[in-house]
Amino acid sequence: MKNKALAWPLLAFLATMLLHGLIVARHFPAPGFLKYQLAARQYNDRHLDKERLADFSPLYFHLHAAAQKWLPHSEKVILWFQVLLTALAAGLLLRLLQLYFPPLLSWIGTAIFVCDRSIMVYEHVFEPEILLLFFLLAFLLCCGSGGPSRYFLGGSFLALALLCRLNFLPLMVLAPWHFWLQIKKPPEWFKASACFLLPVFLALGFLSLRNHSLQGSFSPLAMNPGTVFFEGNNPNSLGQSSIYPPMVYDLADEFPGQPDFQHALYRLVARADSGKKLGIGAVNRFWSGKALNFLRDHPVIFLRLLGAKANFFFHNFRRHDLATAFWDDQELGRAKIPTLPLALVSALAILGIFLARGDWRRYLLFYGLFFSQMAVMLLTYVSARQRLAVYPLFIFFACLAAQKIWTQERRSRQILATAAVLGLAMLLAVENDAMKEETHQWKNFRLSQDLYRRALQQRKNGFWADAGISSLQAMAAAPWLGDSLRPANLSFTPPGYFRGALAIHETLANPDFSHLFDRGVLSLAAGELGKAQVIFSRLSEQGRQLKRDYDQSSQPRFYLARIALKKNDRASARLWLTQAGMEAPGDPEILALSYVLTGRTDFRDRIERYFDGLDRDFFIGKAFLEIGEPKQALPYLARLGRLLPFYRRGQIYLAAALAGSGQAEKGAEIYFAALARRQDPVFLEEEILGAFRHWTEIPPASARSHFFYGLALRQFGRHASALDEQQKALSLAPGHTMIKKEMLRLAEIMQGPRPE
Repeated sequence: MKNKALAWPLLAFLATMLLHGLIVARHFPAPGFLKYQLAARQYNDRHLDKERLADFSPLYFHLHAAAQKWLPHSEKVILWFQVLLTALAAGLLLRLLQLYFPPLLSWIGTAIFVCDRSIMVYEHVFEPEILLLFFLLAFLLCCGSGGPSRYFLGGSFLALALLCRLNFLPLMVLAPWHFWLQIKKPPEWFKASACFLLPVFLALGFLSLRNHSLQGSFSPLAMNPGTVFFEGNNPNSLGQSSIYPPMVYDLADEFPGQPDFQHALYRLVARADSGKKLGIGAVNRFWSGKALNFLRDHPVIFLRLLGAKANFFFHNFRRHDLATAFWDDQELGRAKIPTLPLALVSALAILGIFLARGDWRRYLLFYGLFFSQMAVMLLTYVSARQRLAVYPLFIFFACLAAQKIWTQERRSRQILATAAVLGLAMLLAVENDAMKEETHQWKNFRLSQDLYRRALQQRKNGFWADAGISSLQAMAAAPWLGDSLRPANLSFTPPGYFRGALAIHETLANPDFSHLFDRGVLSLAAGELGKAQVIFSRLSEQGRQLKRDYDQSSQPRFYLARIALKKNDRASARLWLTQAGMEAPGDPEILALSYVLTGRTDFRDRIERYFDGLDRDFFIGKAFLEIGEPKQALPYLARLGRLLPFYRRGQIYLAAALAGSGQAEKGAEIYFAALARRQDPVFLEEEILGAFRHWTEIPPASARSHFFYGLALRQFGRHASALDEQQKALSLAPGHTMIKKEMLRLAEIMQGPRPE
């Protein structure tokens, strides 16, 4: 009988192994998210900062480190190990469902699990979610019934899950409660609880000792819970996935080749801003405090965020926080692999949770696991990856609902319950603006990056005109990347860089609201104020919810304020900013522009209160530059430059402020020092060229000023003007070698594209 009970789970294991193995082999490219592999390699080579160990899932990290040390082709080994664990999880799920439901319903639930796209996607991603799936299913199966040995196994599996992530810590309390409800005999209950808790306490002790060696604290908490809390509750967050502070996101470009370096940047920014060598725990408190400041100041937004997160938790939409996961999901969609929409599973699960409430003692562990993970996501953020660990419980509660509907004697109640499930499923399948924006950003970001890389390659090969077209197409695809997509030395005159990108974007017929917003951004940048005003007024009237995270403001009224400024109408600008601030009271761009227009220090201070002093300095400096007051921008950008001398974008903004404040020579030195570190991209064309031109007009005439102005002109693709400036420089310094070399370089660029 026992062998017969195991036969069906074995069959589920083999079928899953075959199906998922074929999918991995035929439909997915090589995994592209390799932070654990890179970190493990650095760890094994003793090149990984000890502090960085706090940024990774402990068990999963050391699994990669051991695999790299002892196994050839370790990436493939771990990938197929994850496929194996998925197949084992399918067998465990079938066995679990068989304990509560008839065979047919158990097989249907298992088939839903096996065919789910999120399962397929994340077994192909190097993150610990698949391990968690297996450990948590094994925990439920072992703790559901049995003696002390099974309880010890259940505790061991929970301990392994906690060594991946501490999200499930409440289960160490709920499981002994569950044992009491089942046993109700103190001696036996004590023995069962002790067997269960022993491995859990050993795991927590290991984490505490490990953390003490890393950060001087015996707390078992790992993986930066304070920064994760910030990511889901800061002013730019809509409850979906991790939203970094703008400065943390932007600084990542300065550290290529580092695994998931945003964690380290949180510490770098907090320490630079505070001027103190904050420990890991203090850094987490720094960022969680910023999020709490925002939520305390705006409790209605906190409640709105909770509602949005609850919707995302049950919604059909799969919000991927990793690019490789998004594109694997798209590949599965093209492969037309059948899957049951999560909306229907969620609707049934919600009904099952409600209908089983009277029998909660029997299902305590299921409720505890489901709602503990839901609570973590409500406190932080929701993503398809985080939701994966409790997906089997969606299926379990859905099976409960289906069983109760099928066994309902009254036909009218069956019809009513079915109609309620279908209606709720339809609601959970409708995508809102924020979800549509996610898809738009993923697709257009990838297109933009592909075009940008193509432009760089074409420039390298000497095809200057083709490189310019690719660059314009890249900007047209993702104008929210503003300062990040213009390669140096390419000519865009006429009609100019942003006008050229706008012309390409306008070839897109019937744009949706996301593309329309992009077109408005391009129109404003190109100086087409009338077009921009029509677009942003339309979006404002429609009440569309944009989601541009840390890249740019998502509020149409903010752009209407900037348009008013361009028209020298400061009264209208302040009015639009007031309205935009009511919609997004913590938006750093809105706060910065509000401060520079009104002088109210509360606007300035709120950027630091909700983010940090470095973001405050950057956004206020940027806003002062935009309204043509570089002297006012200088103190902020100078502080930023002093604290982050390696921050290329900040150095270029500082150079523009210096040059515009009458310190053109110093600005030129900083500007070209920044470009010497990385020549691409270039930006602030108006500000940089205007300031350098002014330098050449200050008597007495100098070869140095004309030379640097010529260099800047060449960087922005104004080659003929650049050559004129170098000729002036040469006339003032005949025979100067550097000037002659620059003129030869300009001549090479201006000779046109090489033949194919």
